[in-house]
Amino acid sequence: MSRCRGCARRWGLSQVKAGRGGARHSRRMPPRSSPLSFALSLAGWGLHGCAVFAFGLMAVHDDREGDLRSSWKKQAAALRDRFANAASACNREASKAFPEAQAASQDLMSLIRGESISAPAASHQPFQWSQLCDRGVLMQRLKLADETLISGTASADAIAEAPDQLKHEAEIVAALGELIVQEAFSDWDDDAYREFATAMRDQAVGLQAALEKQDAEAARLTAKAVHQSCDACHQEYR
Repeated sequence: MSRCRGCARRWGLSQVKAGRGGARHSRRMPPRSSPLSFALSLAGWGLHGCAVFAFGLMAVHDDREGDLRSSWKKQAAALRDRFANAASACNREASKAFPEAQAASQDLMSLIRGESISAPAASHQPFQWSQLCDRGVLMQRLKLADETLISGTASADAIAEAPDQLKHEAEIVAALGELIVQEAFSDWDDDAYREFATAMRDQAVGLQAALEKQDAEAARLTAKAVHQSCDACHQEYR
């Protein structure tokens, strides 16, 4: 159970904040019919969008080392679709989707507590990442990882406080760097955008290696490189 709760905290499923608008490519936001409906829409969209990504990864992960709870792995595709439906409802209907968003949030908390839930069977339609989670939600998770890595690698003492969390965040950045250029995501076929994403992914892999070697200076410099890749990309894309 503690592993479930720790994973949820690291994924930031309980705290998803609004991101900033962009310059060249702004992410599509839910209709703003009122401040309340907008707030409910964004909160539910972000929370369930992160859950979609988490369970989507579990569905395709071979888990040779047995890191995942067997019940989560078995239901991963169905849970992915369960939270995708909730995220979509928050996007389309805002405050009208509150009952569905609340039910999905309760299901998520039950899973984190180690309980089992029943989810409808996974869709047999062709799987496409871009239909399950908006890029803006993933950018919020990247921002959280970037902030954690910058502060967590500032010194050898800082690294020693939470080395496993830092490795985990580096893995998340690498996974997101690969995910955001999958077919049909915004700008996925833009060569410059793909270069930014690939650089970030490779730097995150290098950061994980530096942390494994307990090379504090290399970890600090590589975390800085990840941050700079993010900033450079945000100069052109949002």
